[in-house]
Amino acid sequence: MNKLLISVALISLIGFWSCSSEDNSAEQKNTNNETKLGLIDSDVQKNADDLAGMPTYSESAPGTSQRVDRAFENAPPMIPHSTEGLVPIKMNNNACLTCHMPDVAVTMKSTAIPASHFTNYRPDVHLNDGTIDIAKTKVVTQKDLDGKLNMARFNCTQCHVTQANVDLAIENTFKAVYRKSDLNSKSNLSDNIAEGVK
Repeated sequence: MNKLLISVALISLIGFWSCSSEDNSAEQKNTNNETKLGLIDSDVQKNADDLAGMPTYSESAPGTSQRVDRAFENAPPMIPHSTEGLVPIKMNNNACLTCHMPDVAVTMKSTAIPASHFTNYRPDVHLNDGTIDIAKTKVVTQKDLDGKLNMARFNCTQCHVTQANVDLAIENTFKAVYRKSDLNSKSNLSDNIAEGVK
């Protein structure tokens, strides 16, 4: 019986060791290398065929592209222009603000950042004897930040994305319905954010 247990333990140990050594070699082989295409072990620079069928994006410079209607009322608008050189967006380096701040958007003919991005909607945390008072904390708040961008929203590409030029295999028949005709190109979220909240 002891010989059987020792044999099983030895086989298990050898199997575990061989699996873990294979995983380590795979990890070493799949390093963060910009010439690799995701998890595919293929050199992107040498094998352009791997990129065939990948979507293309607008190459229009900011200010020269045609706006894309919002997908639905108050949906984040799509980015209709190239983002080359504009991303990644950092808290202290956000090129989007150059053209989209409300005070310059009119002259730049760009979409102005809406009031909702200059408002803090997070409720204050109210403590009652060291515990959070849920009743007071659930209150919907709207604190105007006096023209300062709410830094919870600094990363524009978290919600706003560039429009890909693709042929759809299945036609999109969705038709957006806006309560006001101009809401296909602007937001009224700050006016009705508490709609339906009790």
